Amino acid sequence: MYLLKTLPEVIRNSKDIPPREFDEKGTDNIVECLREIRKKFVGESERDALNWWNEWDKEYVATMTSSKDYVAHLARNSKVYHTPLAEYLFGLVNPLHSAWRSKLSVDSTDINPGFQWPDILAAAMPSVESESNPHPPDPRSIIVNHSVLNDILWEINEKIKGYYSYLSTSLIKDICLLMTQKVQPSGHILKSSGTKKQALIERWKRNDTVFLTSIFTPLSPNNADLIENFCSNGQIGLDIPILSRQNNISISKSILFEINGVQPLANEGMDAILQLFRNRNQKIRAMVINNGFKQSMFLNPSTFTSVMNPTSPTTTFRSIDNQFNDMVFEKFHRIFFPHLLGGVWGMVMIDIPSETIFYIYHGSPVDAEVETRELLDNIDLQFNSFLTEIIGDERQTDENINWDVSLYALNGCYSTEEYSGIFIASVMYFLVQECPVFIPSSQLKILRSKFSLWLIDGALPM
Repeated sequence: MYLLKTLPEVIRNSKDIPPREFDEKGTDNIVECLREIRKKFVGESERDALNWWNEWDKEYVATMTSSKDYVAHLARNSKVYHTPLAEYLFGLVNPLHSAWRSKLSVDSTDINPGFQWPDILAAAMPSVESESNPHPPDPRSIIVNHSVLNDILWEINEKIKGYYSYLSTSLIKDICLLMTQKVQPSGHILKSSGTKKQALIERWKRNDTVFLTSIFTPLSPNNADLIENFCSNGQIGLDIPILSRQNNISISKSILFEINGVQPLANEGMDAILQLFRNRNQKIRAMVINNGFKQSMFLNPSTFTSVMNPTSPTTTFRSIDNQFNDMVFEKFHRIFFPHLLGGVWGMVMIDIPSETIFYIYHGSPVDAEVETRELLDNIDLQFNSFLTEIIGDERQTDENINWDVSLYALNGCYSTEEYSGIFIASVMYFLVQECPVFIPSSQLKILRSKFSLWLIDGALPM
């Protein structure tokens, strides 16, 4: 009863409730934030924003010696010290009352029955770390609102779900090591510290969902029209250089013809795709420092041929490709050797962490056992000789390298010979992103258009 009797008094004096003291590192954090703002806001177009922050700094930060001094400063400058929680608790403010509610109408004609939600929704999440939320989720939760895309993602997730079960048996340090290869759309590496194994795996899966969504989302009408304009059947200007929208990749209409399937994919088309992956390396290196990320190396198809068939017994492997010049083997994660044999694409991948040479075959695993047996024997001989020279040069040893050669497990996905090039390029994208591989054959034609678009843009989406 005493509380009820004194509520009006409490309401009148709610502004007298003493403010809680600032966090002991709060001011330091604000000063650090302002320092970063001044580093970033350097252009003329950002001048107004920087001036606003500087004025805010002068007016408020200097007074943050204590919370009482801060409130006193507000009072001297006729600024209101708000206590919104007290106002809600004691009835001064109705938390359910909002101006926008009064504008709602019960008239059904105000509702647009033809409204289409966007294909991808991004819901804001409580991502601020605090004592009560020590392991916050990512800032955005990606929700796909596209029936066709949902079906594709469901099919892929059914095929790869065993991979995440396998991860649960791995050591946390091994999971974290692989997560340093997973890149977000921002160009930053997926955070892998300060949490438990299951939370790491869930973070891994969310990142894979974002990756899969980015590459399998259907083309917008504008992008479809753009590709159609470039890849029409007209033969005029096939070899005129076209500069990509960013990163200055030089392509031509004939290359887009190869990638989009108007003509068979040849070495020139694959070379252009590989440049996208090299540019991705450069972007990541420029944005992130000392995070454990190791770049991969992407060799043109002619390099595979040279490794398999040296021009003379005295030819050194380092002289085959200029990317091997001054190469420090231990600084790389993987080395990719796509190749074209008899009009069909395949790929050798040297996986440095596992010390294994993988062969990636476009067809079904049953066919691979028969068709690639002799090829695998030759790969075993030549690529172990390659490793012996490269590693021996660095370690100053003559020790023979004998890494295992194995077919890479693709969870049962495969392609026809016609789509083998885009299939190999897509598998490579999954591998550099550390996403378990499954590519529905129904999506290979769409992926042709996607790689065409990425070349026109000059960058991969992740």
